[in-house]
Amino acid sequence: MIHNQEKSENFYVFSILWGTISSCLILIFIKLGVSSQFIFSIKDIIIYFYAFFIYEIWIYNKKRLYIAVIIIFFLITLIINYLLLNIEYIAPVNNIRQIIAPIIMFYIYTGIQLSEESLKKINKYLYFSIVFIFVFGVFEQTYQLWEKINLSDFFYLKNILVNENGLSYMFYEPMFENRRRMVSVFLDPISLGHFYATLGSYIFYLKNKNKIQKRIFYICVFGLCLCLSKGAILQFIICIFFFNKKFSSLLKLFIIVLFFFILEKTLVNINVSGIIIHINGFISITDSLTFFGNGIGTAGNYSSMFSNQSLKLDIGDSYIGSLIGQIGIFGVSIWIILMCIIIHFSISDRESKKVALKLFFSIFLISILSENTMNVTSFLFPCIIISLCINTNKNSLRL
Repeated sequence: MIHNQEKSENFYVFSILWGTISSCLILIFIKLGVSSQFIFSIKDIIIYFYAFFIYEIWIYNKKRLYIAVIIIFFLITLIINYLLLNIEYIAPVNNIRQIIAPIIMFYIYTGIQLSEESLKKINKYLYFSIVFIFVFGVFEQTYQLWEKINLSDFFYLKNILVNENGLSYMFYEPMFENRRRMVSVFLDPISLGHFYATLGSYIFYLKNKNKIQKRIFYICVFGLCLCLSKGAILQFIICIFFFNKKFSSLLKLFIIVLFFFILEKTLVNINVSGIIIHINGFISITDSLTFFGNGIGTAGNYSSMFSNQSLKLDIGDSYIGSLIGQIGIFGVSIWIILMCIIIHFSISDRESKKVALKLFFSIFLISILSENTMNVTSFLFPCIIISLCINTNKNSLRL
């Protein structure tokens, strides 16, 4: 047991470190001349490779083994979907990775058992990482670090257009006169925002927060304001407010009405093109809703990112929309059921799972309007944090 705890601690510490540096490391490789899109796959391949050699800490009983078999079955259905419905698509691996990676990572991390001592150690590394990420984010934003380095090669490899400074459109928020957003080491304000939102929500539900945890919570809130990720901010509000039993339904209804009232009064002064794109991306599903989908690679920004082929469906900026377009109601149902089963059979008491479900479903709801929410960069840290929540003693959580 002690040996397994040491393995678990090392795996988490590595994951936190890897999640912090992987985007910058990939940038360095690209600057050195790497020109293959496969380089982006190392973000999760490294995690799988490490996890494979310590499988005994996350596959330790028949239930966990059965879930692994179901995941493999789901992977096979994705391959069959591609072969039968859209075999002419040239980059299926990237789309299948986008669909299956959140499930595999979620399965691995939520199955790891941590002692109270191990949990404290890992939390310390996590708190240190967010302080570093925040400080670095303030630095790169203040001194225009990424503008000076020029990230055009990085984004061209993803088929993403850049401006004259070599930065993607994601680095700017149209709602606030194209204000430069904090991206820190993630090179992505959306992924950074979901990290802040998930960690902030987790700390919010902790009882008897110490000084460090309170400061980390404030960093998360301030970081959310600087990265200007609408989805992450909404995720944070949903998790700590709408999923909070302490607030009455009447109060929640009042806040919703107030929100839309303020939005309606201010829309005339705000550029809402970004919001409209996300909403349209999901609404487009209704035009192509099928039981088995239209095939891997037929929808979503990922399909256009890793292939120059034109999309069959006009669905973008929605992860769930992209899934429905590609694998249909049947595939998405399996995806959701798998995620719920993974949480249900994780090592945890019933009460801790309640908070973990709040964290997960707040992200899931945002994935309806944002395709980046469930990519590897965005989901790795939330996945780690949810697994830490599952291992947190129920007496340490506000339910």
